[in-house]
Amino acid sequence: MQQDSSIKAIHDLARRSKIFVEYRLDKESGPAHAKMYTVRLHLGDKDYVGTERS
Repeated sequence: MQQDSSIKAIHDLARRSKIFVEYRLDKESGPAHAKMYTVRLHLGDKDYVGTERS
């Protein structure tokens, strides 16, 4: 549930501020049963990177 509200907050901020939002999968690692994903969020002119399991 936390993830849904975080994503919604990002999109609400972007919409109000007229900022472009893009998510990009940078990397997948680990075995199939324990994949780790590195995702990049491009928000306006800044990038934010996070790594987590699915």
